[in-house]
Amino acid sequence: MFLKSVEIKNFRSLYDDGDDPFAIDLSEGFNVIVGRNNCGKSNILRAIALAIDPEFPFDKACDLPAQKVWARPTVTVTFVVPGRTGPEKTLLKYASEYERSVKEGARARTYADDHEVHLQVQYAKSGDEYRRTERIKIKGAGAVQGPAEAREKVLRQLRSVVRFVLFESGQSLEAMLEGRFREILHSVIRDHLRAELDQARLDRAEYVRKLQEDLLAPLRDQVNEQLGSLFPEIVSSELNPGVPDVEQAIAEVGIELTDGASTPLARKGTGVRGGVLAAILRYLAAQSKRSMIFAVEEPEAFLHPGAQRLLGKDLLELSRQRDVTLIATTHSPFLIPRASGVKVIALDKDRPGRTKVLGYGEGAGRSAELLAPLFGDLASAEIFERTTEFDRETRGILLVEGGTDRTYLRAAAAASRRNELLDGLVIEPVNGTTNLLARVAQLLATAPCPVIVLLDSDPDGRRARKLLRKHLRMRKQQVLSYGDFFGKQFDWEAEDLFPDETMTRWIKEVRREDLVNDTIKNPYGVPHYNLTQTEKADLAKWVETSARPGDLQWFVKVLEAVNAAIEQSK
Repeated sequence: MFLKSVEIKNFRSLYDDGDDPFAIDLSEGFNVIVGRNNCGKSNILRAIALAIDPEFPFDKACDLPAQKVWARPTVTVTFVVPGRTGPEKTLLKYASEYERSVKEGARARTYADDHEVHLQVQYAKSGDEYRRTERIKIKGAGAVQGPAEAREKVLRQLRSVVRFVLFESGQSLEAMLEGRFREILHSVIRDHLRAELDQARLDRAEYVRKLQEDLLAPLRDQVNEQLGSLFPEIVSSELNPGVPDVEQAIAEVGIELTDGASTPLARKGTGVRGGVLAAILRYLAAQSKRSMIFAVEEPEAFLHPGAQRLLGKDLLELSRQRDVTLIATTHSPFLIPRASGVKVIALDKDRPGRTKVLGYGEGAGRSAELLAPLFGDLASAEIFERTTEFDRETRGILLVEGGTDRTYLRAAAAASRRNELLDGLVIEPVNGTTNLLARVAQLLATAPCPVIVLLDSDPDGRRARKLLRKHLRMRKQQVLSYGDFFGKQFDWEAEDLFPDETMTRWIKEVRREDLVNDTIKNPYGVPHYNLTQTEKADLAKWVETSARPGDLQWFVKVLEAVNAAIEQSK
């Protein structure tokens, strides 16, 4: 189970003025929200906390947008519930029953049918205070609500299935281990180590008994004798040692770290304490029997760039555990791993002060535009991206002729759920073969990993392949072409890897039947479309949104060949 999306109306800088409400889509893995100071990153995390955690405080002085103080802050969070576990199946059952209590007809489609639960929380003025209202949204029913008792069943089950942890910027570990977090930590330990917890309670009771009956008994007897002579009405007394119960002891656990000297965690640098935080979150994710949503503000604070990279990779591993949603805000590009499963969400504020989404990107192929707010200008972001492109986790570099080639390969990995084919793989378009030799020569001299080239099988591609082999001494497995995947000579291009039915569907959907007239037959008798660069770009956009796994199966084979070439070239 994970958090799929968030929609926010009229909360702090996340307000609308007749436009669409602020909304972001999240991935099941590592979501990184970037942007300059005061652009609204923290507001998103607090809005999510307000929706999921009923005990999270609402402050009308801060939480109402200054431009719309009469508004009703509303947050809608959408959960994807796969139904893998018994509690998840029960949640879907309750949600389905609740939605069908309003929708007419047994066949009416519900959110629960789509394995989703939509929770909406709104704060409305009631006298001098603001009253919290919780709703489970019903598909196609607008604001209509079902029976309150059925809704409460869904809400109770939802909160029993998912846990939310917010670590705010500047918050100490000691403060975090109080309140709500203490309850979550205890519940995880209870679920994971129930027998050990019960034994610890018995051991504590035995320890207290021995203190009372053995160590403190002489003092107790002396007190009883003294008080009995002075105050006959006092029959007896007990000395109760100050031994905290097990839950309190867990919450107040101290951490001692040893390097050159043994030092309490509170006296260590903030960077070390951030590492301890990551370890605690990983423990919760690994041992919890419930879905976890972690929201962490600026976890990289006070860490040097190298440590920020390591922390980013550690958080990525945390997010890859099943049933974990991780959302982090950051000012640091070093925290964002170049890997699949990392979603970058860039924010900024417009002139009236509203938070806006600049765009989305993947960690493995993020664009400099998304990081520009962290630098203040695009040029600096582009320089950073170029100079830090190949980190220790880069397995290989694939040079392709154009941006559409990269789009097809990424879409193929996503559609086939083969994201591991892109892990550690940097795909760089070189815009044709003109500058190819210079770029390959540069990478062969500087890149710390294998360099692979993927070319068209047209005359330009064949000429480039010959030059790479002759002048740069690249081995056969390092220079691939689309023609390698066909058995007959032809000017094969990337678009020839799409099945004919895929191209036919695209032409029909974009209403470009005129393209059919500009074709020739390839050696297999299948149409080869003579597409312009603009038409190829249009096809690539369509592939990103409408392609099916079967449309891209040959591009998966290309990625497999690229990965094999990387292994052979190490």
